[in-house]
Amino acid sequence: MKLRTHTIPLPTDYVSEQRNKGKRKKSRCFIEYFYDIEVGEHNSYSFYAKSWEVSKSTAFEWVKEFNEALEIFDTARELRRKVHYEKAIKKDDGELCPKSSRTNRTIANERIEHNQEPNISEIQESSRTNRTIANEPSFNIINNNKEDSFLDKGFYQFISEIKMTIKNIGNIDDIYKSYLKVKYLIDLKTLSKIYRDYANETSSDRKVGLAKFLDDLIYLSYCNPYIELENDGSNLTGIWDKEKEIFITKDKNYSLSISRYSELIDENKIKIIKYVLQEN
Repeated sequence: MKLRTHTIPLPTDYVSEQRNKGKRKKSRCFIEYFYDIEVGEHNSYSFYAKSWEVSKSTAFEWVKEFNEALEIFDTARELRRKVHYEKAIKKDDGELCPKSSRTNRTIANERIEHNQEPNISEIQESSRTNRTIANEPSFNIINNNKEDSFLDKGFYQFISEIKMTIKNIGNIDDIYKSYLKVKYLIDLKTLSKIYRDYANETSSDRKVGLAKFLDDLIYLSYCNPYIELENDGSNLTGIWDKEKEIFITKDKNYSLSISRYSELIDENKIKIIKYVLQEN
């Protein structure tokens, strides 16, 4: 009997999420859609509607959601590959190892045209056709090594969501290196919001990538510092609204001009805890 050993990595985070919500049928449909992409079988919305026993509009929405989940999965695997490659270089005392020849998959959603029903899934063919789960661990397996602590779902999802709404955000490696410098000062949710605001109000010819947005401190214009301030022997915490020149604490508001703020910074009487969104 011929042994059947061909396997593929499966985005089990999304599958588990749907099963935990009691949507086992949807999770099975996702696995079917994912497998069709892996083997290059392109089908129409009507095909999936019939196969999944749902309406055509529901099939359309599910395919859109499945593609978003796969975009996160692909971003995660690409970042994991790069980190693995960089660590291989370090452990080999700087001797370069050949890069993987595997290309990134890209998933394109096609619109349904009148009187024409296009196939849905379009991907670039992988140069590696025989992959194993042992070689390509599932996305939901997080390395607990401290050096790999950034390999979490939050960062992948942040990058994926930004890429789906903003073009040309820059090199992911550069973004990560820049983010490391400020990760304790600004959370990903805040960074996502202010970079979107920046991109929406900045012309494409002047817009910079996310790494430069952080390195050049452009992000500071879109948020306010949450600080600890030494005042008459006691410490106060709150938000400094630089536009209104007001220091807002839980109990009271204080006038705090830009010049005075700078003086207190120079005197080491202000500690910036983090940056938060500006209130309208």
